[in-house]
Amino acid sequence: MDLGPLLEQIGDARIVKADSLVIAEHFKKQPSPERAGRFILDREKQYGDTVLAFYKLA
Repeated sequence: MDLGPLLEQIGDARIVKADSLVIAEHFKKQPSPERAGRFILDREKQYGDTVLAFYKLA
């Protein structure tokens, strides 16, 4: 599943406060989008085959 559209939907719903983090978990071979809607990639952590991508509001 592509994270971009999902993050865009979350951003459009305006349910995230300005200082919040959205954390998306995905398979390591799937790239984390640098930007998705109102979100920008803050950092990533890899654990085995799993990546946690941390997003902040841009």
